[in-house]
This record gives sequence, C-alpha cells and structure tokens, in this order.
Amino acid sequence: MKAAQNVVGLVGLTLGVIPLVMFLFTGRVGLWGPLVITGPMPWIAPLLVAVTAGIALVVLERRDRA
Repeated sequence: MKAAQNVVGLVGLTLGVIPLVMFLFTGRVGLWGPLVITGPMPWIAPLLVAVTAGIALVVLERRDRA
C-alpha cells in the first residue's frame, strides 16, 4: 500500500499542485499546456488531478490502517 500512496502522491504533486502554482505565478499551466492551452479554464485539469490524488491518498491511508 505504501508504494501506491507514493505513486499517487507523486502524480498529484507533478500533474496537480506544481502546475497550479505555476499558473498562479506565470499564468501558464506547465505540463498541461499542450492539452488545455485553448480551454477557457486552464486551471481546472490540474485542480481535478490534485483533488483526486488527495482523495485517493486518504482512501489508501484508511485502507492501510484497517
């Protein structure tokens, strides 16, 4: 379970949190640029990834403790 938590955390950080911080400071979403450059809300995809990763981490942690 710990390996799955590490992978989910890494993906959430790389594709969620870092692009959101980049968007706050530069107005660009980094790795998501080619996919959402023409979208009206370019921050929505990284936000969804970050939220999904957070939920997955909570679920994995609770399953690990049970």
